[in-house]
Amino acid sequence: MVSGQEDKSITPEEKREALDRVLRSQTFARADQLKKFLHYVCTMEMGGRVEEISEYSIAVDALGRRADYSPGDDSTVRGRARDLRLKLQQFYHLECPDESIRITLQKGAYTPLFLAVDAEARPPEISEP
Repeated sequence: MVSGQEDKSITPEEKREALDRVLRSQTFARADQLKKFLHYVCTMEMGGRVEEISEYSIAVDALGRRADYSPGDDSTVRGRARDLRLKLQQFYHLECPDESIRITLQKGAYTPLFLAVDAEARPPEISEP
């Protein structure tokens, strides 16, 4: 696990670029629901609307569930959140290990965190002799 910390100095543009890289990636190429989920929560965070992010809002606004969606009866959002966490880990581990700004979704939460990853925490580049 790469260590990082939430960085308040990450600009909205840097956040959008980090999100775009994830959404355009090969890792997420066939994960439409996860892309919609991630786009929704990141857009809400960047818009200063994190208090509006909920299991219900994700289900209805991002995943297209009906207005009578009940989190108690349907665990779709919880399952998608778990899948999204794993897919993000896969993206940063395999496809873009050198990313300096990473998006994470902590377990038990739906609010994304944008983390600035220290260069020392990233794997060193391999140089040819």
